[in-house]
Amino acid sequence: MISLRYATLLRDVDHGPFSHVFEIAELLRRGAAVAAYDPLAVPSMRRVFPGIDYAASAADALRGADACLVMTEWPEFSGLNGEFDLMKSRVVIEGRRVLSCDGKEGICW
Repeated sequence: MISLRYATLLRDVDHGPFSHVFEIAELLRRGAAVAAYDPLAVPSMRRVFPGIDYAASAADALRGADACLVMTEWPEFSGLNGEFDLMKSRVVIEGRRVLSCDGKEGICW
C-alpha cells in the first residue's frame, strides 16, 4: 500500500474521507500482510495499526508484494516505474491518475 491518506499533504489520518482505516482493517481481518509507505502519516497510523509493516520507501513497500494500492497523488509516486518490478505479481490499483508506467500492464484507472 502506498500512501495511508486519501488527501495529499495531510498528516492527520483520523478524520473522515482522509483515512483508509476501514479498508486497512478489512485487509487485516481477511489475513492480509500489509506493508505501507507514507512519510507523513506513519506516526498517526502506528497508533491505529501498530502491526503493519511501515516501509522506509515505496520500493521497500512494493518488494515481494502481491498487489499495490496507490491512495494519494503524491508527486514522488508519479515517478514510480521500475519499483513495480520488485513485486511478486504486478497488480496495481491506482485511482488517483498519478502513475504513467510505459510498457507496463496492471496499472488500473
